[in-house]
Amino acid sequence: MSDSTRRVAVVGYFASARSAEGDSKEFGGQTAKCRMLRDWLQSLDAIAYSEIDTYRWKANPLRLFSRTIREAKRADVVLMALSENGLRMIMPILLRLRSYFGFRLGYVVIGGWVAKRCEEDFAFLRKLGELDAIFAETTSMADDLRAQGLENVHYVPNAKKLEVLAEPVKIDASSRPLPVCVFSRVCREKGVTTAVEAVARVNSEHGATEYFLDIYGPVADDYREELDCLLELHSDSVAYKGSVPAGESVGVLSRYLLLLFPTRYYGEGFPGTIVDAFSAGVPVVTSDWRNARSIVEDGETGLIYGFDDSDGAYETLEKCLNEPSEVCRMRRRCLQESIKYAPDRANEPIWDFVTNASNMPLRQNKG
Repeated sequence: MSDSTRRVAVVGYFASARSAEGDSKEFGGQTAKCRMLRDWLQSLDAIAYSEIDTYRWKANPLRLFSRTIREAKRADVVLMALSENGLRMIMPILLRLRSYFGFRLGYVVIGGWVAKRCEEDFAFLRKLGELDAIFAETTSMADDLRAQGLENVHYVPNAKKLEVLAEPVKIDASSRPLPVCVFSRVCREKGVTTAVEAVARVNSEHGATEYFLDIYGPVADDYREELDCLLELHSDSVAYKGSVPAGESVGVLSRYLLLLFPTRYYGEGFPGTIVDAFSAGVPVVTSDWRNARSIVEDGETGLIYGFDDSDGAYETLEKCLNEPSEVCRMRRRCLQESIKYAPDRANEPIWDFVTNASNMPLRQNKG
């Protein structure tokens, strides 16, 4: 190993053993982000990569603890890519180990919860202040954390390695029905019911099928019955299309006029589905959750309505019927915006932290 090589260990929920165990459940955003980080780090010549997988750690906590010590002892840098429960467990251990082994310790935020939790829990805020770096998913999240006294915060948006379209797929805005979709975990919190009801209401009030909604993604167990009822009730307006492999998301989404993301969870972080949509040239109709305006530019890459506005999704769809040229303009703007979410560009602050040399170029394709 050369002197310039950085040994980087990542702690996260990779769930690497799940496929081998025959677990067919869909992976969530946490696992997707951990695997993106792994793929990116492993592509770099200057990195010697290792990982600590927290998947099913409760079945053998001693194994997790011993592996954490072993990898921390070898590492120049340790990155935690964890949700709240995992972070609260691992962070105190790694802070203690850092004092013995001297590695740099960073936290790659997953989800939108962290700033609010810091407001509620001063002890947690103080622990975050001991880290060498925090990589926040949105600019608003980074600003909120800095406002609470944290000086080690950097903006690193959700990144995906996708084939971005050169040109948006042409959709005839005069034809009917106009294709729109939901592309996320299928549950009430993601606003799936809101999307269905908004499309059905537009169609009902026009006495014609103006929009047809396709729903993609894994269905939450506690939402399956409600979804079945919605599909039966609004079969002329909505269909469930199953899940799409990660590598096929852009091709599938590109056929749609709009992505609907009427989330009911105010604490959303950076939903990966929006990166997919931008890469496919598809504007996003979304509620105004905490970090929405850090990601979607209203009137440019999507349309944002009030978070508590029960008519917002419906009214926005009506607006799009009356202004089809504006939607077509936004499609090209989405492709331009997607460039910033390529892993090499989005992860530059992590690269600088890992190498501690901001002028060191990325060197791809480790042999």
